[in-house]
Amino acid sequence: MIVSTVVLALVMIALGYLRNLPLLCLIAAIGGIAWIMLVSCFNVATQEASPTWVRARALGAYLVVYQGGTAIGSLLWGTLAASLGDPLAILLAALGAVLGLAAGLRWHLADSEKQDLRPWHVTVPRLLIEPRLQEGPVMVQTEYCIDPQRAEDFLRAMHEVRLMRERDGAFGWFIARDPAHEERHVEAFMAESWLDYLRQLDRMTNADHATLDHARSFQLGSASPTVTPLIGEHPNWNDASDRVR
Repeated sequence: MIVSTVVLALVMIALGYLRNLPLLCLIAAIGGIAWIMLVSCFNVATQEASPTWVRARALGAYLVVYQGGTAIGSLLWGTLAASLGDPLAILLAALGAVLGLAAGLRWHLADSEKQDLRPWHVTVPRLLIEPRLQEGPVMVQTEYCIDPQRAEDFLRAMHEVRLMRERDGAFGWFIARDPAHEERHVEAFMAESWLDYLRQLDRMTNADHATLDHARSFQLGSASPTVTPLIGEHPNWNDASDRVR
């Protein structure tokens, strides 16, 4: 991507100031190759920075920004060229491309390239009574036993767990402590239905698993934290009132 951007900037400068038609045709062909390579890099980077389950939506957002930016950029640079002249406008565009490249190398938008976004295959909870897929809402509680001396570090780790849960579709996340037992902490979050909870499990990546493992490393003893899914009930209170009467 770096080479493509630099080549494209040089091509733009050449197109703005050279007047030899055969040479310009050759330079334009080189610029076209650099542009195709650059767009291919963008496409690959977008896919690699997205988990599998959300990749299609990420590509859709990328295409909207890319095509919208192209249209708006054409209008802005056309207006600038009408005011300053074509050569100077093209020179400024080339400088902008190089400055944008330098800024991208200095300030990364995200560190997703360091994360393992491959799917993590989570075991579906085995329950005595298997819920129907549309049953809900679902509250999932995870009980931890944490050394009080390490509680602050545990809560910082759980902040990352919260971001992971909400990113995968959970809502109503909170963590609570038991005032009667200072070691006991309970994480809870909601899902709209049992199917939605299963989808949250299916969306987990290796990076999410590493985040969860870090939080669970604070657990005292050899036993794993206890995970309890609770299914919302919808009793017919009106019928119950009629029978009482």
